[in-house]
Amino acid sequence: MRSRIYIIAIFLLGAFFGNSQKWTIELEKHIDKSVSEIGVEMEKYFEGIGRTKANKYHKFLRWYDYASNHQNEEGYQFNHSIKNRSLLKTMNAQIKKYATSPDTDSRYYHGGWSSINPNNFSVGGGDLTPTTGRINCVAKPSPTSAIIYAGTATGGVWKSYNNGASWIPLWDGMIQTGVSSIVIDYNNPNHILALSGDGDAKFLYTTGVYHSYDAGDTWTLAIKLDETQLGRGTKLLQSKTDQYEFFICMRDYPGKKMIRYNISTLAITKEVSPESVFDIEYQTNDNNILWVSGTAGLFKKEGNNPWAEVNHANLPTSSFTRAAVAMAPSNENVLYYAVAKKTSIEAETFYGLYKSPNKGLTWDIMYDTTKTDIMTYQCGYDFTLDVDPDDENKVYIGTGFFYKLTFGGPEVVVETLTENIHQDIHNSFHIGNNHYVCTDGGISVKSPGSSTYNGLNNGLICTQFYDLDVYGSTIIGGTQDTGTKKWDIGDLVGYRPVGLDGFDCMIDPTNPDIIYTSTQSKKQRSTDGMITYSDIFSATYQAPMAFAVDNPNKVIIHALDKLNVSYDNGATFPTAINAFETKGVVSMSQCASNPNVLYLVKPDSLARTENFNSSASSVSFITSKISGGNVKGVLVHPDSCNVVFHVKSGYLNEQIFKSIDGGVEFEPYSQGVSEIPVFCIYYDHVNENGYYIGTELGVFYRNSTMDEWIPFSTYLPRVPVYDLKINNNYIYAATFGRGVWRSPRFKNCATDLNLVQENDPTAGTNSGQQIHKASNIIVSDRIIRGKSGTDVLYQAGNYIDLTDGFHAKNYNLFTAKAAGCIE
Repeated sequence: MRSRIYIIAIFLLGAFFGNSQKWTIELEKHIDKSVSEIGVEMEKYFEGIGRTKANKYHKFLRWYDYASNHQNEEGYQFNHSIKNRSLLKTMNAQIKKYATSPDTDSRYYHGGWSSINPNNFSVGGGDLTPTTGRINCVAKPSPTSAIIYAGTATGGVWKSYNNGASWIPLWDGMIQTGVSSIVIDYNNPNHILALSGDGDAKFLYTTGVYHSYDAGDTWTLAIKLDETQLGRGTKLLQSKTDQYEFFICMRDYPGKKMIRYNISTLAITKEVSPESVFDIEYQTNDNNILWVSGTAGLFKKEGNNPWAEVNHANLPTSSFTRAAVAMAPSNENVLYYAVAKKTSIEAETFYGLYKSPNKGLTWDIMYDTTKTDIMTYQCGYDFTLDVDPDDENKVYIGTGFFYKLTFGGPEVVVETLTENIHQDIHNSFHIGNNHYVCTDGGISVKSPGSSTYNGLNNGLICTQFYDLDVYGSTIIGGTQDTGTKKWDIGDLVGYRPVGLDGFDCMIDPTNPDIIYTSTQSKKQRSTDGMITYSDIFSATYQAPMAFAVDNPNKVIIHALDKLNVSYDNGATFPTAINAFETKGVVSMSQCASNPNVLYLVKPDSLARTENFNSSASSVSFITSKISGGNVKGVLVHPDSCNVVFHVKSGYLNEQIFKSIDGGVEFEPYSQGVSEIPVFCIYYDHVNENGYYIGTELGVFYRNSTMDEWIPFSTYLPRVPVYDLKINNNYIYAATFGRGVWRSPRFKNCATDLNLVQENDPTAGTNSGQQIHKASNIIVSDRIIRGKSGTDVLYQAGNYIDLTDGFHAKNYNLFTAKAAGCIE
């Protein structure tokens, strides 16, 4: 079948074609090298083709940053989610030690974190496009059920009881990881299975399949995969002939990439293809025919026969970068097959859509690259295929954008669906009469009677924050995929004024209308509270900026490989100082007691100047190398300019280092946080020279009276914390996967505690691990709810009063102890 094509809506995407995902192919050539070696090779590659957005240089930098943050002690990628599970056990044991030992400082319980995110974010101007964070998949117990489960990129599984009107997280207390696919057991709607990892991203690997037998309340690891491998799960499917058997599609996994696992017998087999597998489906109304698509092509299995590759003159030959297969629910004989393929120039392009009217016996070419190619944009990254349940001639394809193709007439009608649908389409599901689209921004749904799609993200805050700043009750933050956001604490709806990825950001301490933001390639400034903004500099990924400690009108921005200084609130930048000979500054810190002293760090180096306020030509830096690991942050003590800290990400024996001689010599300062990646460090002058660090598993605290770091993460999900800020009596945390949270700052033991439902920050969801201590009494009517890892301790010196309404649900460990505070 050959048809003319008629395009109803199209974006001018030419700038993205051709090179859109070439970098991933180059990356695969070096994937067995160390992370730093990969970085060297990829920089050579981009030097040749240009470090531009069109060539996806920013996507490589995103990959490199994440891989560097999670490399092992030897500097290589590994399945770090496995390590996180082990580290969480160590962290929980540390928490219990402080709760029970009479000889240790047990003030951990003073961390009391709560989510301060709005329920949703608006793009502005009435645009309701979801911008809360990436959703990979959804599932429902039945087409008519009001329950929906959602799998996120790094924030675990979420659940809605009311068709998406509101959401609650289900994985608090567990490590927060990606979820690629969710299956609800067709014989038991309370049995939920979630495939861990992120099938589309190139850095969050699969550890196995988690499952719950109580509709998401508690989870265990049901299917454990090879922990030494860097495989990514793409699809999970329950067998229709054996309820205990599940198929797992894998990419980049050793051996054959279809895994068949029986949760009853624990038998595991590998089959289908020596290459990556992306999709698996049953033929409509036929439990004996299975279809699988992958990089090696299309495969079919009938009954007990072995898998057979489908060869037909109209079908392309491998190798493919992505492939998808979908059934037509309205016609049990019809299926579609779509592929993205490497071309001679090694670009990943949409290659073709094919239809079989007879269960795969013959195939028609429905749409291919001989026609106008509007679906090429990043289809090697995200690629979906779905068929309208009522019309076999309506097909949906998702890549960078979402397309509806209508066949059946002399013309192929192609619509680009954009209203209330975020870019980057990761999945598409027709469930009953609803059509769910999973994107980088969240979930969009088209319901019966609706003329368009609508966001379904109220409370589904899985936003991945890189940075934040606070002014009074106003929060701004830079996020992955969903831009820079702004809101006031208590707002139901926030605002996303700047698109693309968002990084370093800050609010002028004397004029909150002056705000600085970052994208992958620019530094920007607003003078009207982010209503409008203008470009200041081109800049590399995550280049830092700060206000001078001695002059709030003085702005310091690292861009264009220099320190650029403004003396008029950023209106002009007359000074440019050479610091390092090369780019790559990731953090800076200026000494409050002597503003001439400024420290800068790159991942492997530190620089110090003692004459920062001199003329640009006179400023001189002393630089030194820092061996091992990936330096993420630097902090100088405000009252002692020779006391300086730097922190490292990666899974190292030592993560935090302290110098008392201005950075000449550093000594480890990591007691209590060994092997946990550390992303930032912040000073709290109120609490005895206290310091907070943001880590892969939350926040830790230490002051001059302590001999190790202690967990400071009550109520905080076990999720990476990339940035911290202190404002008034609170500390704020930017998490990578669960939005922005805040807690009262560290303080000494309370006299009395009133722990009631009205002040419970969990708002009726998972209580998480908690320790509450008071020197006198504790009164509580709370309900202790929990998922995996929920232990709650109440400890008071006089008595504990559990009033009417208090109870602990099954699978929770609640302890009440008359012991007071141990200080």
